[in-house]
Amino acid sequence: MQKIRIYADKNARYAITDLLHEKGWMEIQDISEDVSPDIQEYFTKEHNELDLQVANTEFAIRFLSRYSTSKIKKRKITQNEYQKIINAYYYKDVVEKCLNIEEELVKHKNHITSLIAEEEALKPWENLSFSLKEDFKTEYTTGFVGFIEKMNFDKFKEEFLEVTDLTEINIVNTDQVAVYFYIIVEKSVADDVNLVLQKNKFTAADFLKRRGNPKEELDRIRRNEIKTKEKIDNLEKDAKALIKEVDNLSVIYDHLINLKNWKEFRKKFLHTDNVFAVEGWVPKQQFSHIEKNLDRITKAHIIQNIESSEEKPPVEIENNALFAPFEAVTRIYGLPLSHEVDPTPFLAIFFITFFGLCLTDVVYGILLFALMGGALLFLDVPSGMKKLVRLLMFGGVATFILGILFGGYAGMDAALLPEWLTYTKMVGGEETKMFIGQLVNPVKEPLVVLGLAFFIGYIQIIVGKMIDGWWKMKKGNFWDGLLDGWLWAYSLITLGGYAAVKMLPQLAPYESIGVYAFLIAIVLLLFTQGRKKTNIFGKITGGLLSLYGFIGYISDILSYSRLLALGLATGIIAMSVNLIAGIIGGMIPVVGPIITVLILIGGHIFNLALNALGSFIHSGRLQFVEFFGKFMEGGGTQFKPFKKEYKYTSIIEEG
Repeated sequence: MQKIRIYADKNARYAITDLLHEKGWMEIQDISEDVSPDIQEYFTKEHNELDLQVANTEFAIRFLSRYSTSKIKKRKITQNEYQKIINAYYYKDVVEKCLNIEEELVKHKNHITSLIAEEEALKPWENLSFSLKEDFKTEYTTGFVGFIEKMNFDKFKEEFLEVTDLTEINIVNTDQVAVYFYIIVEKSVADDVNLVLQKNKFTAADFLKRRGNPKEELDRIRRNEIKTKEKIDNLEKDAKALIKEVDNLSVIYDHLINLKNWKEFRKKFLHTDNVFAVEGWVPKQQFSHIEKNLDRITKAHIIQNIESSEEKPPVEIENNALFAPFEAVTRIYGLPLSHEVDPTPFLAIFFITFFGLCLTDVVYGILLFALMGGALLFLDVPSGMKKLVRLLMFGGVATFILGILFGGYAGMDAALLPEWLTYTKMVGGEETKMFIGQLVNPVKEPLVVLGLAFFIGYIQIIVGKMIDGWWKMKKGNFWDGLLDGWLWAYSLITLGGYAAVKMLPQLAPYESIGVYAFLIAIVLLLFTQGRKKTNIFGKITGGLLSLYGFIGYISDILSYSRLLALGLATGIIAMSVNLIAGIIGGMIPVVGPIITVLILIGGHIFNLALNALGSFIHSGRLQFVEFFGKFMEGGGTQFKPFKKEYKYTSIIEEG
């Protein structure tokens, strides 16, 4: 990355801004000077207006999509068609209609809700024959209308009759909760009756000054409900008639978002009476494109390179189609610093191998590949997720291949299969049936798998130190690369050779070569690893302490034992699922086979999901902790260019 500043004739500012926005070549830096309150107020007002337009347009799209039978997909459109819609489509009328329809819908739906509440409140009184406006008050009597909870009613009745027996309780309705009634009593006992009512938690009916009897009022409410629902249906028909506008509204939304972005970044430019300037980070390979295009816009421009040792340049990693999916792993850890190597191509073969070793199952590999491939083909996978999905497809292939080598077939036992699908091998002094193509039985030969895991980890750590040396040399630090990178790679190789000649009898004739090679590595480390210290004591101490690094590298290699643990877990859980399915299915008559199939499907899908997640996490951890640390620090900042972004549209070439 290189930081540049472009100075140009002020009249060309819009054309240059459009160019940078269209191409996405530059991450813009703020070099604006303090602006006057008037200009700041103008910018704020403009920003608020655009915010409102964006919000309203997005509301209209979402509102209409509720009435569409299909999901909104990205619309492929040419640049000319895009511009034509922007220039000719008057979207504000459609947005206004959507806002009005929604407002009316909300109003009518709220009215329906209130009518339903009224209906529920009046239903218990439907058998009441007199008008609801009747207040039961005369010169000598008064009335009470309401309900008491069913469990309190008998007690109320007894206490009421103790107060007066000159009237009766007129029960209108009874449900599971309450008894609805009215009573008319002489005014002389009204207060005593009221006390009894309140003591038994009487709730007075509130008829909201209605005029007719309950049945008449309920009929009116139900007619009102029907009319209101008809209005809602008509409004929804109006909304459905506007569904065809979604495509054009989507284009407008993307245009408004990009316009808002354009205006927001415009505030970061430097303006004078005659000149405008823009500053930012640009990938070095884009220099020639920028200059060529600026020449087409105006000859009155200057491009100035800006050097600054204090600023960290942003970082962008870019790989070919084979390695691009593995960027998903790198980005989880974080981007390398601008002066560091992109680890993606180097981690690819290791990550995918580790992933396959953790699953090691042919059936799971096929399922994982099919599920991820189906997602890419038939689902609208967000662009940011596609690399991860493709990575899991690669993981399915690796799982399939390693599953054949390790005999993983959804927990099946080779001993139960026909002879033509198996062969016999001596394992631990006894004959063991193996699947065709299987080389190792992880359950009976765990040490073989553990040794393989350690060996691959050993190779990866050596590769990490070799990358460290190569990259430092490429950046001009020849001696650092040689002595801090490649010397340690050589030391680890000789350590492995020394261990091999000690452990393997067939290598005994080469023991002296292994010993001397390792001793040479130790001597070189003693004399070189303290070279940057300022005094002789520091140099000697630094050399001695560097040998402690062997402990760290051996510890890193031991971390790869997790590959054995996860690989065994996948197979053992798969076997357990098969066993449980067989036992439970055998215990249940008639539907037993169906239960068995359901347990097998559910259990193996769960095992695949659980162990695929574990495989991804632990394979990634081995990259982040044991591998990346050998040659990079990380912590780079993502390059965020000033460019157009499209949520609903995809611009395609003409033709």
